[in-house]
Amino acid sequence: MSHIDKTAWKCQECICKLPKIINSDTPIRPSNRILTSTTPEAENITLRRNNTKTYNDTSLAEDISILGDTIYEEEKQASRNKQTELTLQNLSEIIMVRLKDNNKSIIAEIKNTIKTEIELAIKKIKEDLEQETKQLQEENEQRKEDIKLINSKIENLTIQNKSLKQEIIDLKTIIKNSEKQVNCSDNNSKKIVLYGLPEYNKETDCDLYNRLIDLFRELQNVDLTGYIENMRRIGRYGTRNRPLEIELLSKRMAKYVIENNEYFYGTRMSVSEYLDENARKKRQLLRDQMIDARKKGQHAVIKNNKLYIEGKLQNSFEETKQFNKTAIDQSNTNKDTYAYTQSQQYINNTQNHSFR
Repeated sequence: MSHIDKTAWKCQECICKLPKIINSDTPIRPSNRILTSTTPEAENITLRRNNTKTYNDTSLAEDISILGDTIYEEEKQASRNKQTELTLQNLSEIIMVRLKDNNKSIIAEIKNTIKTEIELAIKKIKEDLEQETKQLQEENEQRKEDIKLINSKIENLTIQNKSLKQEIIDLKTIIKNSEKQVNCSDNNSKKIVLYGLPEYNKETDCDLYNRLIDLFRELQNVDLTGYIENMRRIGRYGTRNRPLEIELLSKRMAKYVIENNEYFYGTRMSVSEYLDENARKKRQLLRDQMIDARKKGQHAVIKNNKLYIEGKLQNSFEETKQFNKTAIDQSNTNKDTYAYTQSQQYINNTQNHSFR
């Protein structure tokens, strides 16, 4: 033993006689050992503290009593309860702080999650709206194209409808004219027209009748006594000799007189079939077409009110329609003389091949 230890050494009996120091002011230290649940009988035991020192240093332990390290049951229970209360309070405070932090973090995460979900939902809605809007625009453009196509078809159909209506009107006109021509053909087939017969002032029908009988008897060697039913001059009275319309009682006699027209050659007179207004206009149209064809160097003739160019019939439906349109538009007032005068000149120029 060293000199210092010897000077500091105290008697154990003296130390044990000293009163025990109250440790109420000593701060509580956390228990390092695990508290286990024991029975009251097991708690009334003497616990000794392990001395870590290798030498006996009892002189420094002022608080050591005669009983050594014995811990009384009451002191142990009080300190344990106090430590438990402090530990629970600290734990509750720590738990509250941790819960607050966890709540903050959870709320922040929930906010971020909700914000992200809302942004995704808004983005998806925008994409869907853009896609639907684009699709609707495409469908709208397609509908516009369809409407344009339908409108063009409607316009074409309207034009076709108008043309068909006009064709129907023209056909009805042609049918009416054909019916009139059929009805008048029987009466007109009995009529002949004499061109170039001198016209005397205030000549009676009886004198004209006698002149006609003598004329046909002398030129054609045919007696028309009893065959002439009616006579009249065509057109207004003027300086020229007006054509004379002669209505006979027999178609055969009228046909015979027309077929023997060559007996009037050299007499400045001629005989032809009677043509009403529509027939004259049609004949004039055919003559114009024949003249145009001849100017082009083509062979064109009129036979039986039909035009033949290079041996082919040219009297088509369009020509008939044009004729009917011309016949409707033109008036027959004061044109009889001019029409028969032109027909007389044409007959004199084309007696041998135009009407045969």
